[in-house]
Amino acid sequence: MPATLAASTCVLVFAMCFFSLGTMTRYLASRALKRQTNVLARGLREAVTGTRHELEQLPPIEALNCPNGTSDVLAQRAFDNPYVRWIGIRQAGEMICRSGS
Repeated sequence: MPATLAASTCVLVFAMCFFSLGTMTRYLASRALKRQTNVLARGLREAVTGTRHELEQLPPIEALNCPNGTSDVLAQRAFDNPYVRWIGIRQAGEMICRSGS
């Protein structure tokens, strides 16, 4: 009887450990994904805020020199955000000025 109890206890402990490993793996993966999502969201938020600040620093439309719809002033402007490569200004749904072709 004690040998049967010990064996069944051992099997029960093994089964609990075996099944909890799958749960633990999912838990750790979920935590890692949540942490990476937070890092990406914070980076995006900082990039949007920085780019917004840079756009607020642009001169008025009259100073952008857009005689044919293309501005040399905007074309020469380098933004800190590496994802901003081209900029266009729309007014009443029409493109009135852009940074290049």
